[in-house]
Amino acid sequence: MWGRNVIRNFGQLGALAAVVDTDTARAEELATPFGSDVATLSDVLGDASIEALAVVTPSDTHHRIGRAALIAGKHVFIEKPLARTAFEAASLVETAALHNRTLMVGHLMLFHPAYERARQMVEAGALGELRYVYANRAAFGRFRGADDALWDLMCHDLAVFLDIAQSDVDTLRVVGACPLFPQQAEFAHAHLRFDSGLEGHIFASRLHAFKEQRLVLVGDKGTLVLNDRAATPAEKLMFYDSPVPHDDHQMVGQVPPGKPVAYDAGEPLRNECQHFLDCVRSGHTPRSDGSQGRRVVELLAHGTESIRTFARSPALPTKPALGPRPAVSAHPV
Repeated sequence: MWGRNVIRNFGQLGALAAVVDTDTARAEELATPFGSDVATLSDVLGDASIEALAVVTPSDTHHRIGRAALIAGKHVFIEKPLARTAFEAASLVETAALHNRTLMVGHLMLFHPAYERARQMVEAGALGELRYVYANRAAFGRFRGADDALWDLMCHDLAVFLDIAQSDVDTLRVVGACPLFPQQAEFAHAHLRFDSGLEGHIFASRLHAFKEQRLVLVGDKGTLVLNDRAATPAEKLMFYDSPVPHDDHQMVGQVPPGKPVAYDAGEPLRNECQHFLDCVRSGHTPRSDGSQGRRVVELLAHGTESIRTFARSPALPTKPALGPRPAVSAHPV
């Protein structure tokens, strides 16, 4: 489902040489509008005229296909997550370095124009010192087997947090569960503490009847809210001039109305695909490079283990019976 969007963008950018899919009829349908070929993976890997490969396949195939492409001398764009294990992610990063190839991960939110504007404001000090970050990402389905809410949804916000914090994660605790399928977490809550001292949390769920995509950045001079489900583009990025209290005695009144923040128009995926092409041509390191993708996979793996540890922890003792409620006499004041 997402592959057709990647094909459309690389096609419209004039870079689409061929489409590979196990369903050749579908490949022809997607390749024809751009005059592109339909090929097999071995055809593409053996074609010296094709410089790069975009891997938009189930995550458990990312390592196998990505590594084969890097060894064949191709630059590689891989949809998130980079791989299914920390070992596989590290293998891809090392292979890219060995063959001097560009490796980029599809962490789409980093290329959202509203997020890019938010990042600029943080760097310029418009929020003051960043104190707290949180993200909510909720929807219903699609259930992807091995890719639960962590690996399918939370990975977006982990990449954003690493990017905005400019600091590594020191502590990560995740709790989650799923009442529908065993061994999966279709909703999860993560608490993070960064080396810099910044705190944050992420909530991800595929069990919600409504869709929510919200990022909140809280500084001591103000708060930025990126609501990607806002009614209008003008309301997607809002700034609230609400300083955080510096001591226990400071009273903060009502939060003032939010002010819309202007940002450049553009499709995030188009920006992402263009960035990959630019990095291939220039040799520059992508914003969402393999090292960042590897760190996100490491955090996801740690989060999965954190959930399992929580599930194995002993239950709290049963609360003692409270007994009958005592009688209370009411007297008018």
